[in-house]
Amino acid sequence: MLHRPEQSSVKQTAYTNAVDIYSLGLILFEMFQHFASYHERAKTLNELRNLQLLPQMFERQWPAALSNLIKSMVSLRPEERLSCEEILAHPIMNRKVKSDAILQLKFDELRLENQRLLEIIEKQREQIEKLKVLAQAGDG
Repeated sequence: MLHRPEQSSVKQTAYTNAVDIYSLGLILFEMFQHFASYHERAKTLNELRNLQLLPQMFERQWPAALSNLIKSMVSLRPEERLSCEEILAHPIMNRKVKSDAILQLKFDELRLENQRLLEIIEKQREQIEKLKVLAQAGDG
């Protein structure tokens, strides 16, 4: 799943750092993206690998700089991928990022996860109510 696109082609290309940058980009994406299932993970990673598309929720949830960094790392063209030096100099990697910004990102992530869980709970409550109605109809 983490192999670069040029590995899939019949024509083998020289191994360069771009190979590792590609895999690192996918790993970085997975560190920030929650997957509900293996199927969702496979589908999302295929879209990123083949179409250079990040999920809309990812784009809304995280800074544009992170999306841009990941897209630059998983470019289909190895010569367009960032170098290690460029990655380390990227604004998202800047060590001077304020802790408040990091805390805000984590808070937003937890808020979205909380919202998702509340939606699941609400669906389960609706199912319970339907089952109660069915049980009462069966008793009557």
